[in-house]
Amino acid sequence: MIHYFSATGNSKYVAERIGKAIGEEVCSIGKIPADITLKDNEVVGLVAPTNWLGASLLAREFMMKTHFATAQNNYFFYVATFGLLPGASGEDARRLLAGNGIALDASFSVHMPENFTPLFSVNNKKSIAKTLEKAESKIDQVIEQVKNRVKGNHTCVRLPYFMRQVMSVLLSYEQQTKRFRVDENTCIGCSLCYNTCPVQAISMKPNKDTQNRGMHPEWTSEKCAICLGCLHRCPKNAINYGGSKGHGQYLNPNTKI
Repeated sequence: MIHYFSATGNSKYVAERIGKAIGEEVCSIGKIPADITLKDNEVVGLVAPTNWLGASLLAREFMMKTHFATAQNNYFFYVATFGLLPGASGEDARRLLAGNGIALDASFSVHMPENFTPLFSVNNKKSIAKTLEKAESKIDQVIEQVKNRVKGNHTCVRLPYFMRQVMSVLLSYEQQTKRFRVDENTCIGCSLCYNTCPVQAISMKPNKDTQNRGMHPEWTSEKCAICLGCLHRCPKNAINYGGSKGHGQYLNPNTKI
C-alpha cells in the first residue's frame, strides 16, 4: 500500500506513479489514528511534501499515530516531495516511525514545483513544466530502488536534523490562521475550501455585507496544517495567505486533486 498526503497534487502524482509500477494500491491519508494490518512481503510507502525541512504535519501525525500490524519481510519507505530543499525529511521520517516501533528501510526525495506562494511565485508556467519534466526520471529511479528494496537515506541535499527542530519554531508561526484573508466580493461561497480542509480549520460564515447574502470561509481554528490546499484549489483565487497575493495558484496538471 502506498499512502500519501497531497494538497496540490505533487505527492499524489508521485505516489500514483510508484503504486502503478510496483502493483500496490494507492490511497490518501485518511482518519488518524488508523489501524493497518500488513501481509507478508508487503511494501508500505508514504509520499508527502516537505514543510520547513521536515515531513509535513499530516504525514508526521500519520507516522506517529498509525498502528501497523506488521508481518514477515515488510519493506517501509518514505518519499519526500520538495520545492526548495528536502532538508532533514528522511531522518525526520525515520525518527517518527521508530518512535512508533517501525524501522524505516529507505527514504527518497523528488524535486517538484514549489507551491508555498507566500514566498514563491507559481506564475512561470514554463519553469514549472521543466521541473515536472525533470521529475519523471527521478521518479523512475525511485521506482527501481523500491522494486529492489534498496535501503538507506537517499534524500538529496540532506541537512542536520537539528535544523528541522530549529525550523519548527517558524512552522508554529506559519500555522497561525489569522494570516489568511478572503475577498468576500470574489468568493462565490462554494465551500470547496471548507469541505477539503484536512484538519477542519475552516467554517462557512454569512458575508458581512448585507447586500451580498452569500457565505464565505473563516478560519475558526487558531492553527492549521499550513498545506495551502484551500488557497490553490479556490476556483476564484479569493484566498490570500501572508504575501501570497499575485503569486498565482498551482495544481499538478498530471493528476486530479
